[in-house]
Amino acid sequence: MCESGDEVLSDVHIHIPPSSRLSNGGHDHAMATTLSDVGLQVWQGCLLLCDFLLTHREMFKGRVVLELGSGVGLCSTVMAMTASHVFATDIGTSVLELCQRNITHNYHYLMGHSDENQERVEVQVRELDWFQSTKSSDHPGPFQWSKKDIEKLGEVTVIIAADVVYDDDLTDAFFNTLIRLMSSGKDKTAFIALEKRLNFTIEDLNVTCKAYDHFQLHINRLVSSQDVKYCVEQLPVNFPQCFQYCRTEQLLVSQPGCRLSDGLVANSAC
Repeated sequence: MCESGDEVLSDVHIHIPPSSRLSNGGHDHAMATTLSDVGLQVWQGCLLLCDFLLTHREMFKGRVVLELGSGVGLCSTVMAMTASHVFATDIGTSVLELCQRNITHNYHYLMGHSDENQERVEVQVRELDWFQSTKSSDHPGPFQWSKKDIEKLGEVTVIIAADVVYDDDLTDAFFNTLIRLMSSGKDKTAFIALEKRLNFTIEDLNVTCKAYDHFQLHINRLVSSQDVKYCVEQLPVNFPQCFQYCRTEQLLVSQPGCRLSDGLVANSAC
């Protein structure tokens, strides 16, 4: 098990075909960080989600989208090619600054490669701590939420997240945040991409994936919820691959959708 000060290495290098490059400079990301700064790296679940977004662009056309755990901002950048408004959220100054830098660096490309007749997209990098509620600030910094942002948050209909399942406490906080967001405002659909990371444990004397098991426990609780109706579907990953990475059977995309129990229209996943 990794401790917070241990170095964590990524096996992902972003290779994008020349015709699809986000800009001459691409996206900045780290290849090795401590466990607490893994958001500075790019992981395979992120690339899988980007492939999904690129090959299902019509699904997100004109939507207001929020990404949880944006990291370097790659998924939010790709989403901005179709959506009308994107909130890229994470926590930590270094992560947020890198995310903002990447989005700013590639914004000119986005405007040149967005869907035809799409209005100017707005991508906002905001701090969102899963252990705290989202509140506007009277003295906002560059990544704080304004009252206008909070109002816009009520228009979100799509939530995306990639590679956020690796620590049980964070997974608990992630689902608390996800449920809070999905249970207010408009009906929403979430798309969660992750990689099942298998490890041999002395405790089990077997290869296990405890982080994924904990994630699945939360999914089961969503499905059995009596207050809000959730529909969860594991999506096939046979869509075209635009990024160069090793797509394995351990890479998954889940689609939790919900409707409030007062009879609002369910999304198509239900």
